[in-house]
Formats: sequence, structure tokens, C-alpha cells
Amino acid sequence: MKIKINKEIILSTICCFIPTILCIFVYDKLPGSLPIHFDASGNPDGYVSKEIFIFVMPFVYAALNLLVNVFINNDPKRKNASKVIFTLSKWIIPILTILFCFISILSALYENINTSTFVLALMGLVFIIIGNYLPKCKQNYTMGVKLPWTLNSEENWNKTHRLSGFIWVIAGIIQIASAFFRLPQAIFLTSVAVMVIVPIAYSFILYKKGI
Repeated sequence: MKIKINKEIILSTICCFIPTILCIFVYDKLPGSLPIHFDASGNPDGYVSKEIFIFVMPFVYAALNLLVNVFINNDPKRKNASKVIFTLSKWIIPILTILFCFISILSALYENINTSTFVLALMGLVFIIIGNYLPKCKQNYTMGVKLPWTLNSEENWNKTHRLSGFIWVIAGIIQIASAFFRLPQAIFLTSVAVMVIVPIAYSFILYKKGI
């Protein structure tokens, strides 16, 4: 497995340390522990010490970012992937690191802030973007609905990804609606389950039909 270091990998890895830089400026204002997990209502329910959050977690995210880039760059069929999804996949770790660390910092500084609206809306937007490009994603081993049946048949792959793209866009819209209109949590959870289960079931049905 080749590890090719380029400007994109260096820049994306550096971005994983932006929260550290931000925390240093407000270090004295931060409490002894910061939230890293939130419940369905947006309330923090998991914490780590300030030192671990600032000086340890960014290295974990940076290492994960390097690992993701190595796998993507060494995919034998990487040229088949949609360029947008390919680029998004390589930047997803630093982007999420910055956004969610920023949410954690705000939650630590301002106890009354509700993070659920922002998180759900962001997730919905990501789902819509991915859903729009899934039908354009050709067979590869890194991105998309990678199942034995989709990887075995190009027709199965294409049909499964067309359906998946539609479902992901609808689920993204539901998530954004949940963020701003406080839809029942069951609707949000059902949409996520449909995103995962339906494409798998559909792909298997196509396989049984010889596609």
C-alpha cells in the first residue's frame, strides 16, 4: 500500500488541528471538561478533560484522516468514483472535526445553547449532497454502497445507487425538517434506518433476479 503525501493531505491534516488553535485562545475560559457526545435532544451526555480535548483528540482525528486518504488513494477503481464524492470523502474528517469541535466549544462556553438544530441541519445537508452524487458514482472499493452484489455486477451497482441517491436526498430533507420543526424522533430514526436497509434489500433482490 502506497502512502503518497501531497498538498491536499498535508492541508487536510493541518485542518484537524484548527480546534486546538481555537481552544488555546479561549483556554482560560473553558471548563475542566468539554462535551464530545450529545443525546437526541442536543444535550451533552459525554465529556473528556480539557487537556485531552485540546492536545490528544486532534492527533486522533489527524491519524484517522491520513488513514482515510491512504485507503482512498489506493483504491484500484478510484478513477470510477464521482470526483465530488471522492473529494468530499478525503475532506470529511477535517470538516467534521472542525464543525463538531466548534459545537463542543460553544456548548462548553454557553450552557444554554441547543446544538441539535445545527447538527441535524448539517447532517441533512451532507445527506442531500451525497444523495445527489451517488447515482454518478461508478463501481469502486472505497465509496458508495459496497456490497457483494453491487461489486459483482455493474448493473446492480448502478440501479442500487440510483435508488440510494433518491432515498438519501429524501432523508436529508427530513433531517433538516426535524431540525427546524421538531418532528417526532421516530421519523428521524426511521429515515436513517431506511437509508441503510432499503438499498441493501433492493440490491439483494436484484441479485436474486440475476442482475
